[in-house]
Amino acid sequence: MHRSHPTTKVLHAGSRQKVKAKAKAQGESSSTEIARPQLRQLLALLEGQWALLLIGAGGVAVSSAASSSLPQSIGRLVDLISSSCNESGVMKAAQLWSRCKLTACRVLQLLCLGSVATIIHKAVSEMVVHRVGSSLRKKLFAAIITQPQSFFDATPGGELASRLAADVHEVLLF
Repeated sequence: MHRSHPTTKVLHAGSRQKVKAKAKAQGESSSTEIARPQLRQLLALLEGQWALLLIGAGGVAVSSAASSSLPQSIGRLVDLISSSCNESGVMKAAQLWSRCKLTACRVLQLLCLGSVATIIHKAVSEMVVHRVGSSLRKKLFAAIITQPQSFFDATPGGELASRLAADVHEVLLF
């Protein structure tokens, strides 16, 4: 029967002591940490990108604000249209336009503002991802170049290239 190691399970806060005690009784490591990328190392990859990240976060904030105020503006527009009709349900186009023009313009402004903010957020995010990926590839390549000749004799070049591409891709997906 295969028994999984305690560190591979998702641990709840209340069961950490139980797992530590069980691991100690079985002579295993008492570490309850789940294998995951080191946050500090990942944040170090973002060095020099903080201004762009703030611009991207601003784009998200503006886009969210525009999107959340859009239903209220459309509701006002519907209310203006429905309250402008006379008893027979007929209204003149000039009267409708005069009552709704400001609200309709606000709806269009919100749509445009939200779209531009989303484009800025997406463009800045892509820029940061490409810069971080490029920086990571350069660092990894520099580390590979400094390895002794025996490392290259034991490790096929195709494996190095494949590993380099796969590892960078995994970090960028995080």
